[in-house]
Amino acid sequence: MCPEEGQAADGMVARASDDTYRKARFGIWATHSFGVYWEKGRMSITVRGMSVAVIAFAIAFGVSADGFGEDVRVPFETIMQGLHAGRTESGNIVVDSQTDLERVWRQIQVRGDDYGEPPEVSFAEETLLVLFMGRRNTGGYSIEVDEVRAEPDRITVYYREYVPAPGDAVIQVLTSPFHVVRIPNLGRPIRFSRRR
Repeated sequence: MCPEEGQAADGMVARASDDTYRKARFGIWATHSFGVYWEKGRMSITVRGMSVAVIAFAIAFGVSADGFGEDVRVPFETIMQGLHAGRTESGNIVVDSQTDLERVWRQIQVRGDDYGEPPEVSFAEETLLVLFMGRRNTGGYSIEVDEVRAEPDRITVYYREYVPAPGDAVIQVLTSPFHVVRIPNLGRPIRFSRRR
């Protein structure tokens, strides 16, 4: 949900032209034209999505142009998580095109339409990550993205797989856990790392 005119994330008060585009997804508030903002008595001028102050900071301290510098936590949003995917093999998939999304969405479906239509994704700005744990013989299993970090030359997705302890009471049914998350498209290679 985007802030209303005169409001902004972090308590900023905004005054901008009508053609200013704002978005709040991932906690990032950006403009794609020109805007003037007042924050705690200081003026900030924003041009083409980055404030002059952010650009100066990036130049001075070596932060990358996407705002995620060396070893920084990247926000992510869970789109869907479940125990019954149609895909029975384990694997992690980076979805960065509509064709990939449609193919992977069919792998998530068990009977063809269990989870409805795929989410709308702006691939110029976002990337989806899909993690499949594979088929398990009982309940009690799950897979979950734990953290996403931007490193200088890549994005690392840390995830955990949860398994039932010996003797736990679990449902006796086949499961195939999965997790789908959305992250900003940072244009870097993505690798997955399982945490124990």
